Amino acid sequence: MWRISAETRTYDWGSHTAIPSFLGVAATGEPTAELWFGTHPLGMSRLEDGRPLAEVAGDLPVMLKVLAPAKPLSIQVHPSNSTAAAGFAAENAAGVPIEDAARDFKDPHHKPEMVYALEPFDTLLGVRPIGEIEALLSALDVPLAKELLTVVGAGPQAVVERLLSEPPSDSAVDEFVAACAAQPDTADRGRGYATVVEAAAVHPSDPGLVLALLLNRVTLEPGEAAFV
Repeated sequence: MWRISAETRTYDWGSHTAIPSFLGVAATGEPTAELWFGTHPLGMSRLEDGRPLAEVAGDLPVMLKVLAPAKPLSIQVHPSNSTAAAGFAAENAAGVPIEDAARDFKDPHHKPEMVYALEPFDTLLGVRPIGEIEALLSALDVPLAKELLTVVGAGPQAVVERLLSEPPSDSAVDEFVAACAAQPDTADRGRGYATVVEAAAVHPSDPGLVLALLLNRVTLEPGEAAFV
């Protein structure tokens, strides 16, 4: 057994205190978002003598992360194994550096994930049933909601495709958020409107706010887990 270090990631959505407290060290003043334990080339763990973990363990197929979000993260879509392998190879062939922020495929692997809550943790997990989505959109008397209602019958993917192929204007998104803010969030609506309004405070005018309404908001209590 080897004692290993973790790679620290300082994304702007991270907490200033949670991970330093977890590690028992002083806070640096930077938002520390993640600790990575594994052999990913962008965040390799090391042994106490400085050797990279991959030198003794090979290329591990899993990574353990400790996350400390203080703000809502962006909505993520992870590829299948075949899509990841093909995309990684294509970007390598095109000469896109692995650390380039514009790169889509940082490695050739798919991304099944499990989150285990150390503290109460709110997440958006999976797509709501079509009936719920229709009910949520129908209550919003704004053009963007009415437009999406015309395609939602074809499934959530059709809504996503519409938002990506014809992104709404900032003003249309802002109007959508205002309509959500005016709606009561009853139990049967699963905090959908509140989720949009809370996320808009951090990501104003972002089309992803519309997608957030389509997803299930789940609160994990300490010791509970979810798999995607």
